[in-house]
Amino acid sequence: MTRDSKADEIYSVPMGVTIKVLVGSLEQEFTIHKHLAIAKSDYFRTALSKQHGWQEAEQRTFEFAEENVTVFAGFVDYIYNGEVEYNQSAPHSDVEMFLIESYLLGERLGCMGFRNDVLVMLKSIWKDGPSVDAIKVAFRESMEKSTMCRYLLDQCAWDASAPVRKAILEDTLEEDAAPGFREGFLKALVLRDEAVASALPAFTPYHPSFDLKYREHVVKDGE
Repeated sequence: MTRDSKADEIYSVPMGVTIKVLVGSLEQEFTIHKHLAIAKSDYFRTALSKQHGWQEAEQRTFEFAEENVTVFAGFVDYIYNGEVEYNQSAPHSDVEMFLIESYLLGERLGCMGFRNDVLVMLKSIWKDGPSVDAIKVAFRESMEKSTMCRYLLDQCAWDASAPVRKAILEDTLEEDAAPGFREGFLKALVLRDEAVASALPAFTPYHPSFDLKYREHVVKDGE
């Protein structure tokens, strides 16, 4: 999918109860249907529930001063259109970082569907593995047990790009730059070696089904 920058647009909708979200230092305004925000985001579902009584919920206005306007615009596109869009003509590094930041936003807002679809897009652009900068941002800013970080580790163990391999060999991915990466990478290498030794068909790098291993889902009782 392609997308043009929509940072200067004001998202407004004509019908239904809405909430207002002010994003970035310039307080770019987004207007979103309340029922969609609740359906797509655990954060908004909690914030707008009656029992919590957040001041933001009463005023139906939220301020996200630290969020990137263009990335948030992509999230709004997603909750209305169900698609992750990005500018395919942009440099690879810009696309990669846009998608990384989108995934991180999905973690903060508790939007599992958005995270799943963003990770699929990341998979499509990581033919030779992630960049060193992507690893640093992901491991520094992601939440604990992030599926994206788990996928990154597998990518690096099997298909790391030349710059990533160089950084690993030269030990320049320090712990403070990418917390948890080094330990996770060593474990991923062990699992890779076990897979190769067991002669899995075509040495499947991660799992015969991407969805089974990396697509998050709601765990039901008994699972």
